[in-house]
Amino acid sequence: MTPAAFVRQFKDAAVPLLGDPAKIAARIIDGAERQPAPLRLVLGSDSYEAVTTALRDRLAQVEPQQAVAAQTDADSYA
Repeated sequence: MTPAAFVRQFKDAAVPLLGDPAKIAARIIDGAERQPAPLRLVLGSDSYEAVTTALRDRLAQVEPQQAVAAQTDADSYA
């Protein structure tokens, strides 16, 4: 599903959306004008919660592998 199709599905949604379109547009413009522009722009407290939860979950899966990951380094880097 494209990002545009994802957004379109909410057009007639029965569930009210948290975001204010004018505020969202303003933050997008602000982000685009920032130097350097953010690589990722999370808009909305619900989106922020979803993104940070997903990233914490991914980090929790990777952190236990730190020692094993280091064991594959070339000896000249150890």
